[in-house]
Amino acid sequence: MKVPAFLKKKKVQYAILITGFLLTLSLFIAILIGSVGNFINRDDFKPICETEKCFELGNRMALFMDNSTDPCNDFYKFSCGNANTALVTGEYIHGSATNYDIYEDRKMFRKYFNFSTYKPKTTPQKIAMVLMDKCVKTDTIEIIEQSVWKSTDLTDIFVEMSKVSIGKTHFLRNNIYSWAFGENIERIPLSLVLQSGIDVIFKDDYNKILDENPNFRTKKWGKSDGTTNAFKFFNIKKYLREVLPEYAKDTKWTLHYLENELMALQELVNLKGVETIRNSLKPLYNKVLESYVVEKNVTGKERDEQCFGKIEKMFPGTFAMIFVEQFVPKENLKRAKENLKELKEVFREMIDENDWMEQELKDGFKKEADLIEASLGVPEEYEDMENVEKMYESVQKTKGAEQQTYLELVRNLLKMNAEETFLRVAKKTVMTLAVKPLSWNAYFHYGAHQTSLATVLMKYPKIDMDLPSWNTIADFSHILGHEVGHAFDANSFETNQLLQKYQMSTKTREEFKKRFDCFIQKYSKYKFPDGTFSNGQKTNVEDSVDQIGFVLISRLFKKLLDDRRQQKLPVLDQYTVEQQFYLRFAYPLCCRKNTNKDIEKAKNLEYSIFEFRVNGMVSNSDDFAKAFGCAKNTPMNPEKKCPLY
Repeated sequence: MKVPAFLKKKKVQYAILITGFLLTLSLFIAILIGSVGNFINRDDFKPICETEKCFELGNRMALFMDNSTDPCNDFYKFSCGNANTALVTGEYIHGSATNYDIYEDRKMFRKYFNFSTYKPKTTPQKIAMVLMDKCVKTDTIEIIEQSVWKSTDLTDIFVEMSKVSIGKTHFLRNNIYSWAFGENIERIPLSLVLQSGIDVIFKDDYNKILDENPNFRTKKWGKSDGTTNAFKFFNIKKYLREVLPEYAKDTKWTLHYLENELMALQELVNLKGVETIRNSLKPLYNKVLESYVVEKNVTGKERDEQCFGKIEKMFPGTFAMIFVEQFVPKENLKRAKENLKELKEVFREMIDENDWMEQELKDGFKKEADLIEASLGVPEEYEDMENVEKMYESVQKTKGAEQQTYLELVRNLLKMNAEETFLRVAKKTVMTLAVKPLSWNAYFHYGAHQTSLATVLMKYPKIDMDLPSWNTIADFSHILGHEVGHAFDANSFETNQLLQKYQMSTKTREEFKKRFDCFIQKYSKYKFPDGTFSNGQKTNVEDSVDQIGFVLISRLFKKLLDDRRQQKLPVLDQYTVEQQFYLRFAYPLCCRKNTNKDIEKAKNLEYSIFEFRVNGMVSNSDDFAKAFGCAKNTPMNPEKKCPLY
């Protein structure tokens, strides 16, 4: 059938109209989708952080810097060259940027925790108030006579001293807590580890004994199953019954001892007699108590400050609890715990990439890293305040804290802490090893798979949600990474934390030695202002751990850059994010210029001075050299570097 021409024409018109409508509709939808998409994906990213804290931190870092120095020649001076001026503030000259932060936090905490107005809520807080008041008022030494000092049984003396100072008598060292704690506590027999420290009191006699008995000079671990006493002067079973009543019922206990030290100690007891030894130990016992008394000539604010330090030492968990409640946001504690996981993850990655270690050894290293835990914030036992209350109520069994003299109360608190430690060992309970919350302290506890960081290290500027993400990695992560690194330092690479030797070939052992020797040589070339050289042999352990921590944070930072764009700090915005990261890493280690007295003291320490530490770490890093464009063979980018793992 033939279609009329006008119908053909209309079909074409309809087709054009429909096509136009569809095109218009498509365009409208596209515009609408694009608008919604732009709204959803709107780019609010600001390349420079604009929070108040960012401006404060950027300004403080800028004040420390010496821009006239080439960062490739001396990065420490570039980052910290004006620290001498920047760290002098009013009544106190701060030793380092970290000391500055902690001093300010301490002032803030003391303002809140005013002993004259603070209303305690718990038993430990109440006792702390009483103890502070008594400390301020006590300026004379009051020695508490104990009938035990009339005894001729040295075991009784050791029991008494153990209850006050956890056995660290300088004569007999009791390391029961170190060996008993940790994730693998069920895998090993509960152990009492004894070591002698008699060279402190009887140095000449001790050396004479060693000269007469050359076989004592070779350190040798011994064991006793408890059926017989290894040494006549020390009744092991009696000691355990007194300090570990719960554990004494268990016949499977193990004694470990350094045979050479304790055999020499036995000879000394035979030589001197019990009475002489006892009379030498009593002053040590009294000295522990005396150390808690502030001298009479210290008055006013200084006296208050010294007493505050002693009370803080006695109540680390209590003060940490108060400090966290008042000054540490919960998200900071969460971030600190996440950071430990991140560090362990990049450590495993680093070990996996290693091409000179046996697979079995790699697996052992990774397993050790997995076991490491950290005390961050409030000690775990303080989550059960009912148990903590009972602990401190035991201090007031016979009479209340107010009725006790200052040293009576100190002694009872020390005794409580010691007994609680021993009780945890007896029950095979993992104990959180806390540190003073307002100190610049972080520790790795060998044998316990545990590190402890002071609570003050978990707040601004080390961790803060108002600062760029990389801030935490540049500062807090390096402290934590340094402590984790101690499980693999120059003293630890051959054994795990239970002192079990790793299986490794001679070739691998030689490679370890070569790498650690590189550190010794590197740090031995650093020169003090007086022209003498640093002792890389003495600082080798801490230098190697610095490097482990630095590599870990460098890896974490790289991951962060890959994941998302990172903001820069203001005031320093002429530097790239990478450059700011390294400046931020150096900032807490900026310190006042070392005096001659500081230098002499530094020569006897196991740590390199901050200048050597900062330059030592960055000069080992290709990433640092790339960030600052350092040419080959400049001081911060030497041809020969010292890679560790």
